[in-house]
Amino acid sequence: MWVKGVVSAAAVVSACAVLLGAAAWAGDTRWVTVTAQAETEQRQLRREIKKLEIEEEAGTASPTDKAFLKFLQQDLESLKQIDGD
Repeated sequence: MWVKGVVSAAAVVSACAVLLGAAAWAGDTRWVTVTAQAETEQRQLRREIKKLEIEEEAGTASPTDKAFLKFLQQDLESLKQIDGD
């Protein structure tokens, strides 16, 4: 009779281990996805900022371009602070 109890307990422990492993994997996958998305967004912001800086240095940037450059720089800084970079 105690053998059935031990087997049942082992089955419960095994099932919990499988579920916890799946939850940990899903959490890791979600974190990697969010991190990759944030890095991609920062990379895109840096490219747009660089493009506008080049236009500003060449003297071809409009006042709107210059204002947008400042906005993008602030946006990038706020993303860096959120990510802890």
